Amino acid sequence: MKNMNIEDYLLWRGDIPFSKDPFNLVDAVIFCELAYVNFEPAGLLGCGEKTMPLKEAGRIIMEKDAYELKTLNGGEEEFFNLAWQSERFGNVLIRYYEEIFEPEEEAQFSAVHFQYGSHETFVAFRGTDASIVGWREDFMISFTLTQSQKYAAEYLSKTLKPDMVYRVGGHSKGGNLAMYAFAHLPEEKQAMVEQVYVMDAPGFAPDVFDRSLLEPLNDKTTKLMPEFCIISRIYEVEFENTVIIDCTGISTQQHDLITWLVYGPRMRTKEKTNIISDKIMEVIMRWASHESIENREIFVREVFDAIGASGARDITKISARGYMKILEALSKTSDQARDVLADLGRTLLGGEQKEGAKDA
Repeated sequence: MKNMNIEDYLLWRGDIPFSKDPFNLVDAVIFCELAYVNFEPAGLLGCGEKTMPLKEAGRIIMEKDAYELKTLNGGEEEFFNLAWQSERFGNVLIRYYEEIFEPEEEAQFSAVHFQYGSHETFVAFRGTDASIVGWREDFMISFTLTQSQKYAAEYLSKTLKPDMVYRVGGHSKGGNLAMYAFAHLPEEKQAMVEQVYVMDAPGFAPDVFDRSLLEPLNDKTTKLMPEFCIISRIYEVEFENTVIIDCTGISTQQHDLITWLVYGPRMRTKEKTNIISDKIMEVIMRWASHESIENREIFVREVFDAIGASGARDITKISARGYMKILEALSKTSDQARDVLADLGRTLLGGEQKEGAKDA
């Protein structure tokens, strides 16, 4: 059980239904990973209150050879097969699957309900996919509220029903959307949500978003962050119930939920985050916290306009020429941004030297 991940959990615990073994934190991670699955081939897009068991959706998707995991790297087909074929997750009912992709509005949004008990549902918000649109929207939180945040608030408010107890969560941008959506619920609907799970998600720029709206989350939120923590530190929202996760991945690979380690029905934890990631984010947030909103917007626009000029529509398809355009755009930013980039380079170089010395 030393290096178990969520796939191993499904192999070990997948034959036990929720009625016999109650929901736990590992289940929350699995639901957030399942939120990245494209359920459109199963006919679930815009399905509203109509339900379909995960095992039926999985069967249809695999028969059509239409499986797609909308994460940066995709794949993880074995995880999906283990989930939909398991007793524990196969009978979970899917409803309210929504997916919106609007390049002109700079919006990439998706959410879904997973009903795992007679009166228990997990509402999962999808994080960022590999699209340039999705990544641009992530960076936009530094200077504005985003269209996906507005969609998330509308989605959660209209899909909560009074006869159900809810848990709400998301990974990466999905965690940000979960926080935003809950914060904008009326008080009577906030009472319907038992717990919120924020998994390695960015927070909110204090000069863009009124963070006092997050106060109702304090007693209901479990925050999960990997040992090498980058994303959670972006305009970080701190919660008392914070869990640092032990992972198999190296550095930024730890953002991927599939690298998170479990121990039986619990997550494997670490006492503190990685010192190199701490220093990296200290440098980055020095810029993000002190640069003006106007300069943050210019920075994001120039970088992503450069990416667009490279011809890439997918973050994984940026060519060497595309990277040169990005570097050219970065060189034209403010003096403070250039100083931060230089400090970041020195921090990364110092971290690599330390790792090399340790290996020697």
